[in-house]
Amino acid sequence: MAVRPRYGVAITAGVAALALLLGACGSKSKNDTGGGGSPSGGGTTPVSSGSSSSGGSGGANASFKSCMVTDTGGIDDKSFNASAWAGMQGSGTNASYVQSKTEADYTTNISNLIAKKCGLIVTVGGLMGQATKNAADANPNQHFAEVDNPGNGKNWQGLQYNSAQGGFLGGYLAAG
Repeated sequence: MAVRPRYGVAITAGVAALALLLGACGSKSKNDTGGGGSPSGGGTTPVSSGSSSSGGSGGANASFKSCMVTDTGGIDDKSFNASAWAGMQGSGTNASYVQSKTEADYTTNISNLIAKKCGLIVTVGGLMGQATKNAADANPNQHFAEVDNPGNGKNWQGLQYNSAQGGFLGGYLAAG
């Protein structure tokens, strides 16, 4: 029995939705070292990831130091901070983060990471835009990226996507 063309679209959309759902239900790998640092005063909690990747970008970037400043939501916010940290852990670099307890910690935390000679400092959250821009302007040889900010400069790149683009694809699948 042949499948009618209109059913083919529905079946394809259903399979794609099922693949996305199953992909989102994955679990942590056994090699995930997570974050478990020690408090160091000043409203920050530094954590280093044990970057022991066995393939891909593991060994080549292990000497590169990447650092992240969380916003006040904390590293386990199940949102931008957690996603950014997961990406940094998977980057194959020597990654660490400092956690901001209040908005007043942003500038201090960024300055502390500049002093630690991080190759890239990633700040998380649109509220850190001004602190990140000020640090980038004052330190032209330091590289910065900010999650959830559209801005950019010579040594500072905002990382933001148009949420309507993802919504369009979801609507397209639903209409199918």
